[in-house]
Amino acid sequence: MKGIILKFGLVQGGLTAINGMIAPIMFLLFMDKGLGLLEMGLLLATSTLFVILFEIPFGSLADNIGRKKVFLIGEACLLAVIVGFWMAEDFYSLMLFMALNGISTALFSGTLDALFVERFNQNKANSSMNLLEAQASLGSFQVLGLAIGAITAGLIPGWFEWLSSQLTYIDFYEVNFVLLLPFLVLHMFVTYRIIDESDLVKIKRPKNSLFKDMSEIISKTGAELVSCPILKVLLVMDFLGGVAFISLEQLWQPMLSGIIDEKESTWIFGVIYAMNFVCLGIGQGLSIPVAKLFKNNYAPMLIVCEFIIGGLFLLFALQGSLTGFISVYMALHLFSGMAVAPNVAMFHEKVKEEHRSTMLSVKSLITQGGALCGALTAGIVASKFGMSMAWTIAGIITFISATLYLAPSIKSFSKVMQKKLYEEQAEKLEKSLAEKALADVAESKV
Repeated sequence: MKGIILKFGLVQGGLTAINGMIAPIMFLLFMDKGLGLLEMGLLLATSTLFVILFEIPFGSLADNIGRKKVFLIGEACLLAVIVGFWMAEDFYSLMLFMALNGISTALFSGTLDALFVERFNQNKANSSMNLLEAQASLGSFQVLGLAIGAITAGLIPGWFEWLSSQLTYIDFYEVNFVLLLPFLVLHMFVTYRIIDESDLVKIKRPKNSLFKDMSEIISKTGAELVSCPILKVLLVMDFLGGVAFISLEQLWQPMLSGIIDEKESTWIFGVIYAMNFVCLGIGQGLSIPVAKLFKNNYAPMLIVCEFIIGGLFLLFALQGSLTGFISVYMALHLFSGMAVAPNVAMFHEKVKEEHRSTMLSVKSLITQGGALCGALTAGIVASKFGMSMAWTIAGIITFISATLYLAPSIKSFSKVMQKKLYEEQAEKLEKSLAEKALADVAESKV
């Protein structure tokens, strides 16, 4: 299991490092190109819309032709996006590349995550890890990649100002995107070499057209979703989470640029973004002992986490100092990380293996649908009433989302999972003790 986590961790960590090079300065880049809060909200909504449009088709495509293959196509699209962010100068050109960015995200969605769960399920009999623990371990690689990428992102514009100030075709923040190009090509090569394709593509399928195969997969997935009230409730919570959390991604850079001089202190943006995901990773790690405190009954644990997150949104709306901004923003990511692994573990427990990529795409689609609504709402609210009002609304939405863990279907399913985890741990302990007893007998005979 450690070898599987290492391989996927290197690839996922590399991808999050690339995202970490982009995210901390993306909205600063847009502001530098002359865009306002509403225009930036429209750009983010454009990207989100294209994720929604292509999420399920590409998830089905991954189940059909190969999860690794679709992931690599997504990286090729991301390569074009990076060039576009560098070269584009006006709102409509940037909108075009934000649309392509949405397509790239849709191609990534439900590919390597599903492939990792597939490999985990194939090897879990030989490991003492459960899925929550394996995902938390994988998450540490993702967080490390983000931290490295984000810190570097904040430093590079200052380090290479001597270059951007001399060249007319590379501006202050565009240096990051120029330097990303060779790194992304290298990452594509490494992924191709060390990750094996899904075993599902080796299964002989009827010789139908690709679109017919995809239609059948989507139809079966839809039937599975309709028949499962647990998945429906979890997806409603994903939608509300997308509405609430997009305001952080969309507005934290403009808010921080109002507190400090961003071009004199660009490194702070990278450090804050990196520390956010360090906190997210710490939260994912803490989810294991915290889950044990709740005796692996995830529903009450998630209710507590969500109510704390809602309160932190309201507190964040009141911040006006750098210290307060950083402290509350970090705490938001810490508790968000604590909620991620148990929520995802509940989702995977109800999903069939042959539909996993498609169902992950459905999950992401619902989240992105929430993000689309949230991005438009946050952009309008922030431009008319201020950013604090946008985060107050996000806090209220999070409180509403938390109450859904009280749904009878979720409460009963959480208890079923609790019992199953207990039985699996008891079985593994019994097997370990039996193997130790046999080893002791063999040693005594020697």
